[in-house]
Amino acid sequence: MIKRRNDIRSHNTHERAFVHARIGALCFAVITHSAIAEELGNYRHQVTASDVQAITAQTSTGADNSIQQSQEGNVNTADGIQHSESGSSIVQTQDGALNNAHAWQAYGVNNTVATQQYGAQNSIEVTQVYSYESATASQQVGFGNELSVEQTTGGLNRVQTFQRGVINQIDISQTQSINARSYVEQSGNDNVTAVQQMGSGSFSATSQEGAFNYAGTRQSGLLQDAEIIQVGIANQMDLLQEDNYSNISAFQNGSFNQIAVSQSGIFGLGGSHQALINQVGNLNATSITQNGVSSTAIITQFGHGNSVSLNH
Repeated sequence: MIKRRNDIRSHNTHERAFVHARIGALCFAVITHSAIAEELGNYRHQVTASDVQAITAQTSTGADNSIQQSQEGNVNTADGIQHSESGSSIVQTQDGALNNAHAWQAYGVNNTVATQQYGAQNSIEVTQVYSYESATASQQVGFGNELSVEQTTGGLNRVQTFQRGVINQIDISQTQSINARSYVEQSGNDNVTAVQQMGSGSFSATSQEGAFNYAGTRQSGLLQDAEIIQVGIANQMDLLQEDNYSNISAFQNGSFNQIAVSQSGIFGLGGSHQALINQVGNLNATSITQNGVSSTAIITQFGHGNSVSLNH
């Protein structure tokens, strides 16, 4: 179950520091097949298994950067690169076959990437550019999952994801964001979550369980809050928030349900809208559009084949 906003933010000071190895100012290593690379003093540790290529590169004018990569299985690939970083860390662990993990950090301070994959044909790619004090934590358990996280020209951003199942996909982009938070948890088969956040102080939390579900969140402006929970089969949510200070909380349980919400202000003024949606059953639909300032919509539907369309 996804945590509420206040619960998560109250634990920001307890976020783990995924630092397992240290390296000096400049180091480059390429390892293919079965190999172990280890340096003492300023410490970097890398272990690989059969037919695996691991590339580690650090170019820094600072200190206390770290990369640790461990792989078990066949035909795995892990790349970790840090450029002009200080106090940054990349930790990647893969167990299985045909897994891919990539991490890239540049021009930032105190960035952290931690990635774990268990299974086969999983792929994780994390990119943090021009970011400072950014962090990602990704974990995939299953078969054929995909994950992509991108944070650029921002600061104090956080992304945490977890996937379990088959052919699930998560795509998160926090570009030109400051103090943005995104949390995603998926379990089941063929679920897709897409999050895009721009602005300052935005929060997004998504939890999906079942199969063939889609959850999309797009937020821009100041202090936007979106929380999604979906359980069932072939449910869809598409949330859009613009301007400032709006909040969406949406819950669906059943099959073939749809929720589409668009909240924005007018003439560039903050929206300050509130939308609370709860649907239980099958073939239910909700569509909400709120313009202006400080509108509120609360919708609860139980049963099958219900439909609501609301405009302010």
